[in-house]
Amino acid sequence: MTYSCSDFTGDVLNCLASAGAIDAAAIPADSLGDQADMAIEAIVKMQRSVLASRFTSELLAGVESVSAIADQHGVAVLASLFYLQAAINNETYVEIDAPEIGAVELISTLPSADEWMKHVQIVERAVSPDAST
Repeated sequence: MTYSCSDFTGDVLNCLASAGAIDAAAIPADSLGDQADMAIEAIVKMQRSVLASRFTSELLAGVESVSAIADQHGVAVLASLFYLQAAINNETYVEIDAPEIGAVELISTLPSADEWMKHVQIVERAVSPDAST
């Protein structure tokens, strides 16, 4: 029994559709190139989800609990970490205000800190002289 390129392509596309990575109805029927582009885009997107999941696993392995992060570092740091998870998943970055540097300190303790810091931009926000309260 032979296994052709089109069999392989069909199997990959069906697997991606059953995983929810692509819409089976949107698979172009007549263009192997478009099918390949769709498959590659889905695989890359799935890889970002794997990275975001790995970030969360590393973070949770290094702390007692999520609430302990809030207790020790503050709710703003905890929020920044959740935004970072989304940034990793979306291949973007999160802005972390310099006063919330505790998030960066916590991230730097993780095994893959260099990977995660690619998604962090530290921002120095100017304080308005009128903002006295």
